[in-house]
Amino acid sequence: VLITYIGRPETTRLNAVHIYLIAMFLILLAIAIAASEKPAHSFFTSAPFLPAILVFSLIIQCYKTAEDFFELYFILSLLSLGLCLLLLANFQGIGIESSTDWIKRVKTPLLVVPNDALLFSLILPLSLTLVLKAPRSYMAILPGISILLALTTIVLLQSRSAALISGISFLVVIFSYVRFR
Repeated sequence: VLITYIGRPETTRLNAVHIYLIAMFLILLAIAIAASEKPAHSFFTSAPFLPAILVFSLIIQCYKTAEDFFELYFILSLLSLGLCLLLLANFQGIGIESSTDWIKRVKTPLLVVPNDALLFSLILPLSLTLVLKAPRSYMAILPGISILLALTTIVLLQSRSAALISGISFLVVIFSYVRFR
């Protein structure tokens, strides 16, 4: 919803390249579903890709400049911050229960298993970009808090893959920032 309100009002229609990319994605998705052992199960588990295509089309229509994308990064940082706060509010200690039970208690469709903490590690470099862009601005405060809470949540969930991706993406952003400066 925020994407539609922040995006430019003079949005253009999808061009042929965008339609081709979406069509190729849908064709490959259909082939993968048909080739699976349980096509009906694969079809229902692939259902979230349809709203993702709509979000993709909104992003390519509404976001044109670098500042537009920084606004999107900020929104994603807020998403990460909110999910981390939700998880940490329901945290009662690792020794009491497993991280899978902890995530189940939160009851959010975005996080089902501890490895879904990869979402935080994918948003982390976007938040870091906002912090490095203007480190002394008020726009860097929430992404900075988002980074700290995301790292804390990843450690508490004991997701090694999310920790690895976070470390790699953190280093890539830092090296890119130093190189471009």
